[in-house]
Amino acid sequence: MTVPPLCPLEVSPYDFSHAGEPIERAAAQTPRWLDLGGLMRKRVPQALRVHTH
Repeated sequence: MTVPPLCPLEVSPYDFSHAGEPIERAAAQTPRWLDLGGLMRKRVPQALRVHTH
């Protein structure tokens, strides 16, 4: 099982001065993903496939 990553990232994952932003996004998005049946899905999340923004 793979939880979809935060995509797009709005700040660099190496910029720890903004570490709270992706943590807050993940805390908000993961429950929604679970509520929408995320644990029941068998496919690879689109965010893990090669793509552009």
